[in-house]
Amino acid sequence: MRKAGDGTPAIIFTGHSNVPMAVKAMKAGAFDFIEKPIGCSELFASMELALAQSRALDSISALQVTAARHIASLTTRRRQIMALVLAGHPSKKHRSGSRH
Repeated sequence: MRKAGDGTPAIIFTGHSNVPMAVKAMKAGAFDFIEKPIGCSELFASMELALAQSRALDSISALQVTAARHIASLTTRRRQIMALVLAGHPSKKHRSGSRH
């Protein structure tokens, strides 16, 4: 699912598991790996956490897109100033016309 670009959280259920199988599933992007039998409360708790994480990741992705757009709209000089500020230099020191 991940390779196809699907960000839907995957919860793996199995009646016959082992540690290598669980590790492989988690490395492949599974949100949870649950061995049967499973109770309703455990299933719903896993689903709620998976959906909450998915919503949080969607929000982060939206913020990253917005930030990238803002950065792309900066002038060359403002990008230079941003790089200096990110390196720990005060922004006032690098403004044009500043005497400091």
